[in-house]
Amino acid sequence: AYFDEESEVTVIEDFRSVGKSEKEQLYLCSQTIILKPNANVKIYTVQNWNNTVVHIIARYTLTDPYAKFLSYMQMQGGEMSRVNSKITMKGRGSEGYDLFTQFGIGNQRVDIKSELIHDAPDTIGQTHSRTVMVDRAESVLRGLIHIPKQGKNADSLLTSSGLTVGRGSIAAIPALKIDQNEVMAAHSASVEPLSQEKLFYVESRGIPLEDAKAILIKGYFEPILGKLDIEEFKDYCHELVSLKWEVYRSQK
Repeated sequence: AYFDEESEVTVIEDFRSVGKSEKEQLYLCSQTIILKPNANVKIYTVQNWNNTVVHIIARYTLTDPYAKFLSYMQMQGGEMSRVNSKITMKGRGSEGYDLFTQFGIGNQRVDIKSELIHDAPDTIGQTHSRTVMVDRAESVLRGLIHIPKQGKNADSLLTSSGLTVGRGSIAAIPALKIDQNEVMAAHSASVEPLSQEKLFYVESRGIPLEDAKAILIKGYFEPILGKLDIEEFKDYCHELVSLKWEVYRSQK
């Protein structure tokens, strides 16, 4: 995909299964995205496949001077979902944002690799992930910040926050590769079980236990969804989380 100088574009991708199928399926998606100077591009992706699907996404993005790219992915469907995202900020003053929410239940697995490469001065790059894994679901985030010598005054941040319910498993593997002294770069990672204190607080307001869990899970994604600027799409993402939780509850 090629976005011309000073263009402003928002793309919404919706991957989902129609009906039920017991057949194993594989979906591959490979994208190269080029932003010319001062382009402002947002790509919002949500996927909600059946549990027989393996979904692999490879996305490579290049930003020219003062271009701004924001990618949001909500990964909650399929038996296995794998993302390989690389944003190379090769123009002065360009910006790249890689945002993820992940919601897995049962035997689902999500594997994400996000790379931010500050290949020019005065660039800004951020990767943020919020994950909820329920039952036996597993998630791995591999994040890399790379600032070579030409990346003077780069400002980069990588964060990963995870919430486990039951035996859910979440791992974050951050890495920094910095060859320039005049930069700002940081990373953080945390994983916590669903708080019994928070559950008790919500239940004390007369809300049943399972509904309280649903409220806390939906709220956990809000710091990421709050960065999006299309209210209807945010509502749709919340609705998908609610529907997935309701299906899980009905099968317990």
